Amino acid sequence: MTARPLLRRVVVWGPLAAYLALIYFLSSRTSTPWATPYPDKLLHALEYGVLAALTARALNGTVRRPIPAGLLAFAWSLVLVYAVTDEIHQAFVPNRVSDWRDVVADAVGAAVALALLWLAGRLIFRPAAAGAGNNARAPRPLNDLARKEPT
Repeated sequence: MTARPLLRRVVVWGPLAAYLALIYFLSSRTSTPWATPYPDKLLHALEYGVLAALTARALNGTVRRPIPAGLLAFAWSLVLVYAVTDEIHQAFVPNRVSDWRDVVADAVGAAVALALLWLAGRLIFRPAAAGAGNNARAPRPLNDLARKEPT
């Protein structure tokens, strides 16, 4: 493998790997004092919303094309599996509690983030003009939308 494809894989998958490591590290701590002023379920939803977005981005390989709904569903299921394993992990950490309601908050946060990604993809990558025949559903990048066609 040459350096260019390797660099691309690092750019695409690296943020996801780093974020997974961060979640594991934080779950390994006996306490997180900086987080106590905030609602626990909100933190879970935000944490796993970011994880879901990074997972979908990595699976799609880019943010320059819309993420298919099936890929979003697959990303959500992977995030849900990680949420369950994270709660199991916390059961073995002193002063931590494993709670199924945290998994629910994680799942909701991931679903909201992925729904927002889907909606953003629909808004950014609009179909081409209706008269374009079979290619009418082809996505158009945002920078193409800003260009005016000659009249």
